Amino acid sequence: MPDSLSSEPGSKVSDPQHSQKLLRVLRLFWQEQSFHDALLVVDGEELPVQKNILAAASPYVRTKLNYNPPKEDGSTYRIELQGVSMPIMKQILDYIFSGEITLNEETIQDMVQASDLLLLTDLKDLCCQFLESCITAENCLGIRLFSLHYCLNHVHYVATEFLQTHFGDVALTEEFRELPADRLCEALAMEKLNVGNERHVLEAVVRWFGHDAEDRKVHMKQVMSAVWQQGLDASYLKEQAMGEPLMREVIREYCQQVLGGGPLQGEALLAAFKPRGYSECIVIAGGEDRKTRKPTSETRCMCPLYDSSRQAWITLQPMSAPRLGHGVVTAEGFLFAIGGADEHNTVLDSGEKYDPDTNTWSPIPPMLQPRQNFGVVELDGLIYVLGGETKERELTTVEVFDPHCSAWKMQTSMTMIRKIGPQSGSPPACVSTSGPQTAGVHTHIMKKWSEEALKDCFDTTAWDVFTDSHGEDINSLIDCITDEINFCEENVLPKRTVQCFANNKPWITPEIKALLKDKRGPSDCGTERII
Repeated sequence: MPDSLSSEPGSKVSDPQHSQKLLRVLRLFWQEQSFHDALLVVDGEELPVQKNILAAASPYVRTKLNYNPPKEDGSTYRIELQGVSMPIMKQILDYIFSGEITLNEETIQDMVQASDLLLLTDLKDLCCQFLESCITAENCLGIRLFSLHYCLNHVHYVATEFLQTHFGDVALTEEFRELPADRLCEALAMEKLNVGNERHVLEAVVRWFGHDAEDRKVHMKQVMSAVWQQGLDASYLKEQAMGEPLMREVIREYCQQVLGGGPLQGEALLAAFKPRGYSECIVIAGGEDRKTRKPTSETRCMCPLYDSSRQAWITLQPMSAPRLGHGVVTAEGFLFAIGGADEHNTVLDSGEKYDPDTNTWSPIPPMLQPRQNFGVVELDGLIYVLGGETKERELTTVEVFDPHCSAWKMQTSMTMIRKIGPQSGSPPACVSTSGPQTAGVHTHIMKKWSEEALKDCFDTTAWDVFTDSHGEDINSLIDCITDEINFCEENVLPKRTVQCFANNKPWITPEIKALLKDKRGPSDCGTERII
């Protein structure tokens, strides 16, 4: 072959089915007990295996082989495992050769224990996903305790969230009535129990006490200390004290301070006012300062359902850095602010998370790529950032952040550029169109007023003429003003087509959308809507 040809680089090709074909053949060898060179000893039974395959799948087995290598005397190498049953081990071997496994509620705990012993992290993750899907009021307490023993952090978090959100249902179950006193106190001490009224906690305690009153009487003082008695209404306690004997005994023995005390003062009054559970809030973090027109780090929240009378914005701890064009998303009980640009117009890769329990921000690892004006979404506890732009170019890249591992990973890039356009300071007019749409995507035409056209229109229009001639007829007034704006539209800049994706603001519920639609209804004019 000529040297000129041999020096040229070749083309790398691959068979996408290669690994699956190889696994199928290896699985066939295992089923036929061919080419085996070791015995796996489980519960006194022997199972022929290939030690190199088992070592490749399990770091635990690999470590045993490294510290106790096979002898060269021709004897069969034996791998003994304790704490794993033979049926579970056969399922695990089948998973090693196929990547598939059947899980059920009867064997899931044994499978978690075995995957934990063998350090099969991928299988353990599958077990965690299955456990999370099985959580109900009847088993959440047991799953929560089990996950704690085996360091299944996310399962423990999901089970705790379920307990806090559905405490009323959990308190009616057999698992709750069988709780030991210390675990009951730990559950009752949670600030985020979604009970609405502390009387439901007291009633749950009385049911627990009645399940074994004789043996549990010695624990009642400890248990009742976890009940927020300042939140109990004296009139309710007096009414209950006239009823069922067990409730009467509990109130007489442990609630006299509420019944006999005077009006609450100071910290006691604050404790009585402080509710358990969650209150949905609207939070704003960062953005553009109204006065300076520069990025800000300010953070505020409002709880419209909890504080319906005032609906005031409350100032929270500011972010560590000003951000504009950043992404904000909630995940795992925290609020995350990621990327954007700072006051020097530097595009950021940094991020931070807000803890509502402590009112503090703390840094998270930086993204693999700085970006602003990007999409962000939470899915199954993971945070995905998509597209956006830097100063130099627009992006198609996608990254995912795992809050539990506190690490970013690059994902498959999108096939087209997507970004969120920065809003203009000038008021835009939006005209809906019925152009091509994809699922969850709505196409609109944006037209931005030029500063000159806007000034000329408002400076030369005698607005009093409209109000004087139409009086209190609001619909007629709106139609007339709409015609005037349509007349001025000859001076707008060229149109821009933009895409609006699915709602990523969880507080904009269907009910709020309906109210907003009703509010905007009178401003509709033909196929156009002025916003």
